[in-house]
Amino acid sequence: MEVLADGPRPIPSPSDAQLEELFVLTNRAHARAAACNQTEHEITCIQNTLGAALAADKLDLEMMLERALENGRQCLIQLDAEDEDDNLAAINIWKQVG
Repeated sequence: MEVLADGPRPIPSPSDAQLEELFVLTNRAHARAAACNQTEHEITCIQNTLGAALAADKLDLEMMLERALENGRQCLIQLDAEDEDDNLAAINIWKQVG
């Protein structure tokens, strides 16, 4: 600990509650990353199947796959929004720490 003219100044550190919140945010980030990877894999599979369906001119399958792709895109958008919210929450915690 550094001693200054006005006395020792402790190094700011998060409280137990703040550490717990940061832990939760980190776990959520890892879960989102896994969900993104899975969704991107599913989208790739759907795109490959859609390409085959288009080549075979199967319109019903094409519409179904287009809807599935849109669901995957919406999932990624939602995960991105959650990531942004959690990043802001972590920033606010660290601002409180000092």
